[in-house]
Parts: sequence; structure tokens; C-alpha cells
Amino acid sequence: MLGGDNLDLALAHLAEQRFSQSKKLNAASLTKLIQQTRAAKENLLSENAPDDIKITMLGSGSKLLGGTKSISLTKQEVHQIALDGFFPLSDFTQTPDKRRSAVVEFGLPYVADPAVSKHVAEFLTQHQMVAKSALSSIEEIRDDKPAIPVALLLNGGVFNSDLVTQRITQLLVNWRGSPITVLDNPHPDLSVALGAVAFGKARRGAQLKIGGGAARSYFLHLQEKNKMGKALCLLAKGSEEGQEIRLAGRRFSLTLGEPVRFNLLTSTHDSLSEPNGSNHLEIKNGMMVDVNPDLFVPLPPSISTLEGEEVELAANQKQRVEVQLACQLTEVGTLKMECVSVEDDSKRWLLEFEIRHQQDAEEDIQLHPQLENCKELISRIYSGNKKSADSKEIKTLAKELEKKLGKREDWDFVTLRQLFDTFALGRKRRRRSEAHEKNWLRLAGYSLRPGFGDATDGWRIEQTWSLYQQGIQFQNHQGWNDWWVFWRRIAGGLNQEQQETILADIAKYLHPGAAKNPQSAKQAQEHGYEAMVRLAASLEHLELEDKTLLATWFLKKAIHSSQFAQAHWWAFGRLTSRTPLYGSQHTVIPREQAQQWLPEILEQDWSKEPMTAFAAVMMCRKTGDRLSDISDDYREQVLSKLKASKAPEGWYSLVAEVKELSESESKRVFGDALPHGLTLLN
Repeated sequence: MLGGDNLDLALAHLAEQRFSQSKKLNAASLTKLIQQTRAAKENLLSENAPDDIKITMLGSGSKLLGGTKSISLTKQEVHQIALDGFFPLSDFTQTPDKRRSAVVEFGLPYVADPAVSKHVAEFLTQHQMVAKSALSSIEEIRDDKPAIPVALLLNGGVFNSDLVTQRITQLLVNWRGSPITVLDNPHPDLSVALGAVAFGKARRGAQLKIGGGAARSYFLHLQEKNKMGKALCLLAKGSEEGQEIRLAGRRFSLTLGEPVRFNLLTSTHDSLSEPNGSNHLEIKNGMMVDVNPDLFVPLPPSISTLEGEEVELAANQKQRVEVQLACQLTEVGTLKMECVSVEDDSKRWLLEFEIRHQQDAEEDIQLHPQLENCKELISRIYSGNKKSADSKEIKTLAKELEKKLGKREDWDFVTLRQLFDTFALGRKRRRRSEAHEKNWLRLAGYSLRPGFGDATDGWRIEQTWSLYQQGIQFQNHQGWNDWWVFWRRIAGGLNQEQQETILADIAKYLHPGAAKNPQSAKQAQEHGYEAMVRLAASLEHLELEDKTLLATWFLKKAIHSSQFAQAHWWAFGRLTSRTPLYGSQHTVIPREQAQQWLPEILEQDWSKEPMTAFAAVMMCRKTGDRLSDISDDYREQVLSKLKASKAPEGWYSLVAEVKELSESESKRVFGDALPHGLTLLN
């Protein structure tokens, strides 16, 4: 949340409504408008502000001058939006409203509640304990009154305005019930830049370095079955940056070569109760305390695969090393944690924190009662002993799993990952027979889809990628289909280099020229052409140029040939989708390119081939971000054609409004429904 930027955008939206009524400006025009509203804001919030300021929007093309429009923003309007909207005199008990949908512009989600006042109140509420401790030396603090700062230092260009400065000062005075001191800062818009220079000089000893130490304490959560467990303090609040804290009194057995999980907790409190529930003690490094959920905040788990030296190990034997934990606060205020070998201090393993995914605590997970039986069945079929399983069991494996666990589409996320881990142990025996390979690819791929979502999926993908160079044993049409479907299902976990490797191998079959040569066309068909098309479209980490080229190929084929038309239209829609499943927004095909293809798509008979309509829906799906969304003119044409083609109501609403995909729509878009328990966040 950037107060000034949010304010400029709000004023730009007001001006936009006056310029174009119901029609939205494109991203470039909005950018120019924001520049003008920023200047208008600074002028109208100044001490000797005029009553209003004119804002002018030039026309485009041949209408550059003739299409020029002007509107006015008044001082009263700007004051109302800036002061009452962003800096209202709210009560200390009022916190931000996070339930409203946030504005999205230029790919950036703005906060749902623009009131800076409420965000300040929330921040101070979270830190009441330390605030009361800080103020106790200069004044008496009552338990029933909040601790409010006695002084205020303002930074940011918005505080160049005396009106805004007076408003935020008045807000704190109201909360405190007595005057506060505003510290002198002649250049609030340069504060961050000046601070960065001062910090750089301080690092080289050129001036005094000021530090407050760690703003919170970090704990290792030692979980116990059916209990909250204990917490071991790794780094106490106030620890100085760069100072390594070695927990010499605690030793751990670290397993190498497989994922290691550390559950971390933080607390902003200065003292916690001892494990026996006695008096509160000051938090210190290495102390052990009971976990009180009211005093701790869980962090996403730290999960890493720490590699050891190449050593010969007996079957089922794991490589372990005795370590101590070493922690320190980095210069940017984050925790750095290393496992240090007890025998050799130079052997260290850095633990990196996974921040993309949350995972429930293991004791809260309810495993399916038949899961262990299913894992035993898979292990027996894919064991090193060929005689350990009946030869018929591999042929009925899928049916047997559904018989024990229920319908495949109802298997929950935890069950799926547990099944995959069991399949992964037998990956070397997957090529024992055609039935073994087919079932392994189908069930293992289904269990690991979409390749991310669990904190250890990165390790799973790393282990699985080694299979790609090995290829398949039974190279028939069905075998190739299963192979490519396997990689499509887990593509979300593959990095850009891995996805580019796959594309390099299949591009020769996808190229339009391949279809013109009977021999190469036959070869493409034998190698699972349709599955390769869908796989290529699912590789969202590809460069924009590669995506655009693939989309061009598939569109041309879809229009000029009925063969594989559904696959080509599906792939085209996936490649041109406004909202990727897992890829970065910067690799989404630009709206300008999408709009060049739209006239040709609008000419097709959508009733004859419904997948054409679905491709158009994906390309025109509304996101609320005008940098990505197609123009309103094209949107109306697509909506009109969807209605005339009697397309499903859900498709129509995806284009007309910002809306989440339903389960059936999600399955159609991504090729598979997402596992139960895994939810996509915008």
C-alpha cells in the first residue's frame, strides 16, 4: 500500500468517469491521466490552493486535437477523497476492511481498504505490548487505555501537504488524548533515498549505524501428538543483525538427501511463560516455552532437501549427520538459519524459507483409513521382487484403489501426495511391463498434479525430472499419450528451463510444416500429437515469443483443418488466457496481440465447434486489470456472439464480470480438476 499512489489512482478513476462515462480508458491513457491527477492533487492540497484545476485528455490519431477533452477537479473533491477517504478521523478500534475485493491496476492488487488511518490503528494494536513497555519509562500506562506514540516522524511525498500532515497528527492526538510532537523532516519525499545512502555509508564506517535489532522472536515448533507442543527460541527479539546465535546446548540429527521440515513460529511479545506454566520470563536464545496460540504466529514451514557427500549406503539406510542450529538476523530484517555439523564447523546447510504455500499441521490431517492398505498394494506391485505381487494385480490396480478410497476425483490432496510418494519409491520398476508403465504414468501423474501446492512438491519434482531423459519403454501410440499427459499434469512444478527442454523435443511435431509431409505427419500421430498439443499449451513458464508462436500455429490449424480441432482450440485458449494457472503475469500474451486474433475468431461458427467459443472466453475473460483485459468494444462483440451461440451462462459471466472458475470450468481450462483441498488464490 502506497498512500500517494493509491490516492492518485482514486482521483484518476474519478476523472475517468467524467471523461468517458461508462467507457474505460486503455492502460496507456490511464497512465497519462494519473500523471495529471498527481499534479492536481499536490496543487489542490497545498496551502494556497486554487478552487479547481483543469485536466486535459488529448485525442488520438487524426483526432489528436479535435478529440481533446477537459474536465475539472475541485479543491473540495480532492480534500474529501484525500482526507476523508484515505486519512479519516477514525476510532482506534476501527481496523481495515479486508473482505471487499481490491482494485487491480497494471497487474498490481491494491489494498481492499484505502483508509491509512485504520492500517495505522491495526499496526499499533499488534504491537501494544512493546509500545506500553517503551512508554512506561516516561509516563504511567493504564491497562484500559491503548499506548499511543508521543512523537511522529513522517516520510513520503504525500506529507508535503500541510493538510494531510495536520490530519494524521490530529488522528493520533485524538487517540492519545493529549498533544504529540511532530519531528522535523524538511524533505519527506526523499526520506527513503536519504536513508539508503546513510545506511550504505554506515556499513563502511563513514557514519553511525542505528539499529533496533530483530522486531520479533523466532521459535522452532517442536510438535507433539495431540498437543500444541513446545517452542525453542532460535533468535530472541532485539538480536542485532549479523550476529550469529549458535544453540550450542541443542543437537539435532539431520537427514540428508530428502526433505527436512522445520515449523517456525514468531512472537512480538517480550516475555512468555515457562513450560511448567510458572512466572513469565524474558525471552532469551535457547529457552523452551509452551506454545500458546494466542502469543505465537506460525510462519510457512521451512522445507529443504539438504544434500550430503557421495557415500555408499546399505538398502533403506539414510545418511544422517549431527548438527547444531545457527541463526542470525540479516541486513534486511529476515531470519537466516543454518545447520552446522558438530564435527566440522565448515560443513553448513542453509535453510531457505518457502513462502508460497501454507500447509496444515500434520496432527490435524485425517488420513483415509484404507490409505496404508493402498500404499502396501502399490509397494508390492512395484517392489524389487517380481514375485511379490500377483501378475493380475497390476491390471486391476486403478480399480482396486478406487474400491478402497472411493472415486478417483474425490481423493483428497493429502491422499494424493501420499500415493505419489509410494509410486515414486517404485519408479525404477515402472518399466517392468506395459501395464506397469501405463499405470505408473497415469496414477503417479494424477497424484502429483498440478505439480505444486504442497511445501515438498519442489523436491518431488526434482526427483521426478530425472525420468524425462529416460523416456518410455513401450513406445506405442498409447504409451506416448500417457507420457505426455504425465508431464502436462505436473507442468506447474517444472521450471522454465525444464519446460523449454520439453518444448524443444516436441516442437518438430507441432510445427505446421510437419503436417504437410505425410511421413512426418504419421510420425507425429504415432508419438501422441494431440497430447503434445495440450502439453505445449500448459507450459506457462515459456517465453512470450514462444507462446505467441505456438498460439499462431494452433489458431491456423484450428481454422483450416477439422482434425484435432478441439485440441487446437483448447490449446489456443489456454495460451491466450488472461489469467494463468501458475505462470507469471508478465508472460501473458498482450491484449493488443489477442485483439489482432479476435476478428478471425469472431468469424467462426461457434455453434458448430463450441471449443472455439471457449477459446474466446479464455482470451476475453475479465480480470479487472485494464493492462490485460481486452477493450470494451471487443468484449461486447464476444458477449453478443456467446449469447447468439447459446453458450453456457457460466462462460458468458466469465467475460462479463470478474469471476472465479467453477469446478467444471476449471477442469475444462486446465485439463484436470484441481485436487480436493487445493485452492487457487488470485
